[in-house]
Amino acid sequence: MVLASQMARDSSRRASGPRENKRKAWPWVTTGLVLVAAAVGYVWYQTAMSGSSLPATAKAASGFDPSAVHPQAKADPTPVLRFGVNTPSVATPPAPAAQPVVSPPPAPSSPPVAAPGAPVLPTASPALTIATAPGSPLEQGMKLVEQGKLLDGRRALSDLLYGGSIAPADAQAIRDTLASVNRKLIFSPEVIPGDTVSEYYVIQPGDRLTKIAWQHKVTHQFLELINNVNPNRINAGQRIKLVNGPFHVVVNKSDYRLDVFVNDNAGKKTYVRSFRVGLGEADSTPVGSWIIRPGGKATDSGWTNPRTGETFAPRDPKNPIGKYWLALQGTDEKTKSLRGYGIHGTIDPASIGHQASMGCVRMGDADIELVYRMLVDGQSTVLIQP
Repeated sequence: MVLASQMARDSSRRASGPRENKRKAWPWVTTGLVLVAAAVGYVWYQTAMSGSSLPATAKAASGFDPSAVHPQAKADPTPVLRFGVNTPSVATPPAPAAQPVVSPPPAPSSPPVAAPGAPVLPTASPALTIATAPGSPLEQGMKLVEQGKLLDGRRALSDLLYGGSIAPADAQAIRDTLASVNRKLIFSPEVIPGDTVSEYYVIQPGDRLTKIAWQHKVTHQFLELINNVNPNRINAGQRIKLVNGPFHVVVNKSDYRLDVFVNDNAGKKTYVRSFRVGLGEADSTPVGSWIIRPGGKATDSGWTNPRTGETFAPRDPKNPIGKYWLALQGTDEKTKSLRGYGIHGTIDPASIGHQASMGCVRMGDADIELVYRMLVDGQSTVLIQP
């Protein structure tokens, strides 16, 4: 027989049984969901880290396409490397074999561009290193130049050049070296203390460049050139460089070469510069001693061909003698009766180095312009040698 109180307990136990089973099942469901979420997250993480694109279904569902934001993602095949996990061993390509360095030949130096109306200063050849006998005067002179003792080197090499017999190759090396040295010693506004050819001069009140130039037996055009000054704008107290002239010329016919030199304060010949020239056809340039005829310098002058009588007006671009003319006047028995010879330019630069003129000495345009500014009429001598 069941008591009423016992019946109530049993019914309550039966009612509560299913709820207790449900409470016991929830922890397992929760754990399962967490594990699923973790797995999905892990897959997503691996997908992102591996750089692979989302599956097409994921793209469609999310609306996100990485390649749309980074178009290079489709074209760039470079894999993402995870060091220590899947890093491939990449062979380092061998370094290319070292190639010998070949220096190109030096480009020919171009003459500096001068202001309109100004001549072009000489572009000298660089000093040469030549084989010389140890301890010889030539070696000693070259070493003085290499050591920066330009005045001593110029004096020693000039003495060799004008002092007697010397091999042609050595003479050419000396001329090339001194031409380079004289870029500073002659054609710049600088004066080195102890120079026996150049000096500084301080402009005095009332001075004119033409007067100063004449007193020192050079042209005012040459002083304008080396000092880069305007003759109408010199001021008292201004310091300029002077080269004590006059300059002189020796023409060597066999080499088609014109050498310029100047005497130092002891009367010794000091080499300045050389130029290529053209000479008279059929060896018609007369040898002997000359002087630049007083009043014999002219620019843009007319000329009459003595053979044909054809006349060229001043500034005629077809004038065969070019822009500059320096008339020669003979000073020895061979030359004093000769007329019509001179040093001039040419409209035929290809004739330089050949016998092509009517007997005159012809030069290239830039060369004759510089020589014209250096030589003084009535002062500068010209010696033409075989």
